[in-house]
Amino acid sequence: MRGLPRISVDLMLRETQQNDPFFERVTRDFYRSSRKRHRKFPLIGVLTHGVALCELPSSFDEYFMLIEAAGRRNVKKANRIEYDFARIDY
Repeated sequence: MRGLPRISVDLMLRETQQNDPFFERVTRDFYRSSRKRHRKFPLIGVLTHGVALCELPSSFDEYFMLIEAAGRRNVKKANRIEYDFARIDY
């Protein structure tokens, strides 16, 4: 877990000042709920770790040809820094 990349998310609360108070309330509520401890794993925050999922075609070659050249370069880069890509068995 320590080797995973870290990100910072800006909820842009300042942008809600010009809108209905509802949006500020929703943003603050989300921030509070995301800062809580996880119910089953108290040492971990609720939204501190996650993964991204994508349903892939049946073969890697078929998928690889569907993405743009920039995407193929990103796959090669991710492989170079040892990220893993695998099909999920539902």
